[in-house]
Amino acid sequence: MEVNDQSAFPDRRWPDLNCLRMAWLLANRDAATRARALDEIANCVDRLSAGHYGSPLQDQPLRPCNEVLAEWLPTFLRLAKQCPFSDVRKRLSALLSDLKDRGIRIPYVVSQSPSSFIPEVVSLEKSSEGEHDSAEPVECNCQMDATAESVLETVFLDRCRVDHLALTTAFHPKYLEYFHQTQQFLMQGDGPLKYEHRPLIAIMAAARHQCTTLIYQEEIEYLQQDCGESALGGLKFMEEKLRSLNELNRVLAHRPWHLTEEHIEALTKPAAGSWSLSEIVHAIMIMAHFHALSGFVFACGINPEVDHPSGHSFDRPPSPVPSEMNGNTNGDSLHEESSAGGVEQSVQELMATMKDLREVEHSHEEMLKNWTSILVDSLKLGSPATVQAQRDQVRRYVDDEEVLESWPWSNPPPMFRAQEYSWDEHGFSLANRLYNGSGDVLDEKFRFAYNMTYNTMADYVGVDTKLFRRAIWKCMQLLFGIFQDDFNYDSIKRLLSPPVIHYIVKFAFTPEDITKENYDSTMRELKHSEKVHVNIMLYEARFQVELVYALRAITRFMTSKSF
Repeated sequence: MEVNDQSAFPDRRWPDLNCLRMAWLLANRDAATRARALDEIANCVDRLSAGHYGSPLQDQPLRPCNEVLAEWLPTFLRLAKQCPFSDVRKRLSALLSDLKDRGIRIPYVVSQSPSSFIPEVVSLEKSSEGEHDSAEPVECNCQMDATAESVLETVFLDRCRVDHLALTTAFHPKYLEYFHQTQQFLMQGDGPLKYEHRPLIAIMAAARHQCTTLIYQEEIEYLQQDCGESALGGLKFMEEKLRSLNELNRVLAHRPWHLTEEHIEALTKPAAGSWSLSEIVHAIMIMAHFHALSGFVFACGINPEVDHPSGHSFDRPPSPVPSEMNGNTNGDSLHEESSAGGVEQSVQELMATMKDLREVEHSHEEMLKNWTSILVDSLKLGSPATVQAQRDQVRRYVDDEEVLESWPWSNPPPMFRAQEYSWDEHGFSLANRLYNGSGDVLDEKFRFAYNMTYNTMADYVGVDTKLFRRAIWKCMQLLFGIFQDDFNYDSIKRLLSPPVIHYIVKFAFTPEDITKENYDSTMRELKHSEKVHVNIMLYEARFQVELVYALRAITRFMTSKSF
């Protein structure tokens, strides 16, 4: 069944493909090439605004010029605000201003910051050649230095956009470099999966947590493959081979400990499209990445992109955000009791606790007992999300009538001993074997994120934060049943307050339920850049734990079939 027009998708419209193709001409380091592309854009806009040109989509009739222009302008607005090249920003800003002076309605940015939780992050609106915004990035360990500028330029050249996720992650530019390399490897690099399948798998994954921001971006990526719009009608419009991934996607997103070799075997049969193991590994990496990345998007309050239908408006500019929403609302007291129950420690108390923990050892039996009690107590901190009806944009990509049973408090995962199967000892080599280079790329990112530190905490410098960082990472993996016999689980109890653990539980199972109140009331003394750092660790830990469960299932399948 074909879907031939956008009336089948009433909840939003995609950018005009001809406009996107012209925008890609700007993703070039050569200023002369960009200048020629800008001239072409200006000429097309002049013709459209004069009513002399109608841009058709492939195999569709000409459309009214004002309709086409209205689809082009949000892309130009995004580039005027977020292109790393100042010549592009200035020229497109002038073009929009000229259109406004000529009485043409132009769009306005709905949200001034890439994040609704963080008042300001890195801005690209001023020239990178000596000019900077009057409002500097706030509370950022990594200012907009040459490293950040270079990485964001690379992101733009590779994707023709610097998205809100990249701008928020640019608090940590070296990590952003690893992140971008990994995403490019999975989505654009050589690999067993067809290029047009990759964004569809990413859409299916993001839909499990209702992350419309990622869904929309990947829909655009898919459209640029020139495969038409049919598959974006939802699961039932995708080819059977992709639909056969749905059960694996569901279990991996919400119950990875239930993955077995039978799930893998089912995909290798002709009825499911005869997936090769290499294709399965590639698909699993994309799904795990977008499951975890959905959590990061919600936990950082990432706003829709400027060219997303809800990221701009053709009405009057939005009113200024009230002052109380412009910063981290830390409340009257650090020791105020949160909605999750319990009291947060101050940073000074955390540092003292870390010092004490370095001098304490526990027996294996004590660690097992601590692991069990933390798992049970953590899952009691919350309850299943009160899920609202899914939007059409999400509903079409999942087959569940309801959003899933995504909270395992009544049926916690069994213990998975890391010495029996781990990323370092088992998953890494299998990934490289079945998907050449993937293990190396992911391992570099995991290791960098695991060890990333600035030796700061709030206003304190020279702090060894290792124990706190390990507690964050291990707590996420504990929630999925992972037990490591060389880790002191008492540190989670002592370093992570109930509000922090509650936040991690939400990130793990119902990230779509994370609110600004959760963000503001958790780790109150930490700077925004440090909270983004915490979210990076949670994203990486969840990504890794999904891979471990999936690769273990593949290993068992291969063993049973004597591969």
